[in-house]
Amino acid sequence: MNSKLNLTGAGVALGALFIGQFGLAQSEAGSERRVRSVIEEVVVTAQKKSESVNEVPIAISAISGGALKSLGVTDTRDLGVVIPGLTYADSGYATPIYTLRGIGFNDATYNATSTVGIYIDEVNLPYSAMTKGANLDLERVEVLKGPQGTLYGRNTTGGLINYIANKAGDTFEAGITVGASRFRTTEIEGFVSAPLSDSIGIRVAARNIHSSEGYQYSLTRPDDTLGKVDKQSARAALDWQVSDTLEFRFVIDGWRDNSEPQAPQPIGVIAQNGTAGEAALSPFITSHPLVPEDSDDVRVADWATDYDWQLNQSFLQESIRGIWSPGDTLKFTAILSHGKVEDNGTLLPQSGYSVLNAEQQLDADIETTAAEFRAEGNFGESLDWMVGGNLSEDKGFENHKLFIDTNSALYPVAGTNPVSNFVGTFGEFDSTQTAGFVNLNWYIVDSLKLDVGVRYTRDVRDFTGCSYEPLDAEGTGLTATFNLIKLSQGGLPTMEKGDCVTLDGSGGNDQFERT
Repeated sequence: MNSKLNLTGAGVALGALFIGQFGLAQSEAGSERRVRSVIEEVVVTAQKKSESVNEVPIAISAISGGALKSLGVTDTRDLGVVIPGLTYADSGYATPIYTLRGIGFNDATYNATSTVGIYIDEVNLPYSAMTKGANLDLERVEVLKGPQGTLYGRNTTGGLINYIANKAGDTFEAGITVGASRFRTTEIEGFVSAPLSDSIGIRVAARNIHSSEGYQYSLTRPDDTLGKVDKQSARAALDWQVSDTLEFRFVIDGWRDNSEPQAPQPIGVIAQNGTAGEAALSPFITSHPLVPEDSDDVRVADWATDYDWQLNQSFLQESIRGIWSPGDTLKFTAILSHGKVEDNGTLLPQSGYSVLNAEQQLDADIETTAAEFRAEGNFGESLDWMVGGNLSEDKGFENHKLFIDTNSALYPVAGTNPVSNFVGTFGEFDSTQTAGFVNLNWYIVDSLKLDVGVRYTRDVRDFTGCSYEPLDAEGTGLTATFNLIKLSQGGLPTMEKGDCVTLDGSGGNDQFERT
């Protein structure tokens, strides 16, 4: 017997699920599967507690850390190769876009949250820009397919990726793995795990991936390459068993990425100026060679030589988890975390041309602080319950400086824009999220279970931003152009470079604000 009910509205998510003796959950361990004389039980934490995958009313793909390593999966973006239904796309703004079972949010904005939630040992990575170093020293990864709103809340309408990190053991352990691959790429990963006392253990892991040759080559300069890799990630975790009923876990997790970004393939030209049309196209663009749409060469692309295109991204997160179990049927859990991701002058080639057409420099950061408190227990052997709440506060900033020397939007003449060669956009946001949830598992009989969950979420976000002309822009100036517009509307030409050039209905240029 299988049936499902999902109701969503006014910030409330409610779900009920019956699962029969054959269940709906599945383990797709693929590369780890072996022929055995007995069936091996797979234990997961999909519902924030350890239980057999066969008893979880969720479609799950569970893959061990060893399998991920052997398959060359080094961060969340690689999971789409091994997880059915999970896909990854590059937004073009140095942030990944994840889609699970066709549910995704194609927003290239740096501070947009994903529809696929990412967690490391139940610690949330709410923004996809934070997820590029999560796959390090893992016991396994669990991918929960379908909405997970009742227990996990926001940004899980598509599903959830939950990383389970390796923990410190009772004995000293250490290991190192060295690998080499194409494009002069080397990868070194190692860990050390040791007990510091009878009650304290520590585990430290690190990885370095570096290549000295780019995997892309230029369409107009075949000897020029792009795409060198330079990534590092590390995690340090301390586990403290205070007593038989109380334990803590302290974790510091971070990564850095100074790789060269991916350049696009130019396959066509569409004029961006609605007034002049193709007449505004730069001769550098109209004469530029293109890659055939049906080409199977995935390496060829193009980029300008004016800048050293490179990522400058970093992430650092600290978290504390405490578990108090005063009795066999009662447990309290508290999780506190703080994380920050930054792009400090990341340079991105975005047009696919060998001239500056829509390239950009990105400066951005997101800082998030979160807390979760929950209690769980059971009434006899037939009913499990969990009740809890979440609180988080996020602050973010992003600034995009676009290089538009040959972009037709501003009438290029002889290959350059007489109005301006730079345009900028920036935004700041402040978000506060609160939520409460309840989840019940009722084992009606041995082969039939009812799972019911309800969650209420409130998310308030304040945004401020606008477009502007950078101080180092050349040409007659966007600012001067908008001053003429203001003057024609009876306003005074008070704009200067660096001021907002986003005009409201009355000709004002104050920053746009919205809650």
